[in-house]
Amino acid sequence: MERESIGRIFLRHLAMAIPWGIVFLVIFGIATLTIKQNIKEGIEYTSNTLASKAIRVIYENKMMNKEIYGKTDLRETVKTLLKDPRIREEIEDLLEAIQKER
Repeated sequence: MERESIGRIFLRHLAMAIPWGIVFLVIFGIATLTIKQNIKEGIEYTSNTLASKAIRVIYENKMMNKEIYGKTDLRETVKTLLKDPRIREEIEDLLEAIQKER
């Protein structure tokens, strides 16, 4: 019985491992792309939900009649509204609810 050299054994096992490595890389690449797309969709959904709920809170707030119509700059209006502790608390509650939904 002839003994195989270590180099020949190594090359034979390397040749058997290469196809499995390629299969692994393909599956890993597909999984990565899928997860990446799901993360993007989750971030987009969260930002859209937060923006729509925050706008709804601002418009439903009684403070709107007092503060918003007196100001013309939307940025200043939002800053003023966010200083109100009631609105800040409602937005924090909305963020917690969004995190619990995940």
